[in-house]
Amino acid sequence: MPECPYCTESCQDEQRLRSHLYHEHPREELGRIDERRVKHSYETFIQDDITTLEEYLEKEPTRQTTVEAVETFERVLRKTLEWEDIETVHNRIVAAETLLLDTLDTAVQTLGREFLLDIIETYDPRAERTPPPGVGATIGNIVGRDIIRTRLDEGVEAIPAAELAYLETLAKYEHPVESAADRRFKDNRWAVSYAYGWGIGHPTHDVAGDIHTMARDASTADWSEQTLIQAFYADPGAATDILEGLLADNQMHQRRFFLHSLKEVTRGIGIHTPQWDWNAEIEREFELEDDLVKRLRTVVADSEFSNEVSEDWPYTPI
Repeated sequence: MPECPYCTESCQDEQRLRSHLYHEHPREELGRIDERRVKHSYETFIQDDITTLEEYLEKEPTRQTTVEAVETFERVLRKTLEWEDIETVHNRIVAAETLLLDTLDTAVQTLGREFLLDIIETYDPRAERTPPPGVGATIGNIVGRDIIRTRLDEGVEAIPAAELAYLETLAKYEHPVESAADRRFKDNRWAVSYAYGWGIGHPTHDVAGDIHTMARDASTADWSEQTLIQAFYADPGAATDILEGLLADNQMHQRRFFLHSLKEVTRGIGIHTPQWDWNAEIEREFELEDDLVKRLRTVVADSEFSNEVSEDWPYTPI
């Protein structure tokens, strides 16, 4: 009966020893011979894990099955990163994540927001291995949906501060980008965290301050622009306050960039949370009121960009 050289586990046969080494020990802990052992059966192990995940996702969502599905998905991501084979199973992972998002969304709406807050507390994105992937963006996707729904149904005061803090962490958490796979997961983190803008005006969480601060950094200015657009959908007046502050901030190097963003606002609501059919829940129609358009034009007129906007701005680009 083979024994694990790294712990006290005894395995029934060679294949179970390989499975134990793969699932219970990080790759960096394994010696060369054991690493070759695992590599020999790696694809079988990861495909089996994904199959297990898919089986969880076929069940009626309950607290237990949903938690088990998230745990399995996290293990799949961690192990594919660890063994540097994310491309081999990428399509199955994306398909499984789509099902997991549906399961999580259903579970949160069925079990209540406390279930989502428990998940948030369990999976802190700052604790994930770097570079990505991790489950933070998957959970953040559901968090963003809940923030938007809560804002529309109950008002900004009802949004849990913990949910805003989670998206803030996703947006600010730094990690290296070393491959195309890393870039996809980083972009996904940002896309789900744009919903942070719907928390504008929250009584205990300074969304406006974060949008302004991150706009000063060229590496995060794109995030601020997209998040500001979402803030306009939630509260155009408060978002205009942010824009006014940005245009007056001489420490910013891309102030003109934010004038372009208003064109997207005038096209109607557009939510970037991946894999969410939000059109089935949220009315796309959105219109800036005349008084607010006048105020926006006054804000620009009082800035150094007054000669760069047309009379039809923000309905036409600068």
